[in-house]
Amino acid sequence: MIHNIGTTNLGLATANYLANKCFEATAYLEVNATNEIYQLNPKQTTGKFTYMGIDFFPEVTLRQLPELLQMKYSCFVLDFGVPNAYTFPEFLRCSLKFCVCSYSPWKRQQYDDFYRHYNKNNELHHTHVKVLGNYEIKDTGNKNCKTIPFLPNPFQLAPGEFTFFDRLLERN
Repeated sequence: MIHNIGTTNLGLATANYLANKCFEATAYLEVNATNEIYQLNPKQTTGKFTYMGIDFFPEVTLRQLPELLQMKYSCFVLDFGVPNAYTFPEFLRCSLKFCVCSYSPWKRQQYDDFYRHYNKNNELHHTHVKVLGNYEIKDTGNKNCKTIPFLPNPFQLAPGEFTFFDRLLERN
């Protein structure tokens, strides 16, 4: 959820796990304006492409989203980047929601503001995932928090990391 702390890396690793470990037809939708996904295939500058058994849809707009979600995939990974008033309703519709957070002093305020703004009616049922080595979050009392293992390459998951994804993708 917070920019530049590993949200896309976790999304890519999750899509890889679903497609190549669980053998699910998986689509990755980049519902933000970063265009980072094109770095996976530098020759591709527009439109959908396939990489490592995953179909990637860069630069997805909210107008395109309903049509894409009707496509024949068993799993969709949506990378919203930083949430805003326009993307948040779509985030709430997702069956599993992950808030990637950092509790470092310069990032914590961003997460606290997000949580305070969007959880006014306790309707935000999600899983916190924190970046490796970020231990302060233990003090929040959130039992639904998981630590992202160090994933230097989201397309080369080690067997020891499968347990993390098994637990991450459990339905609450």
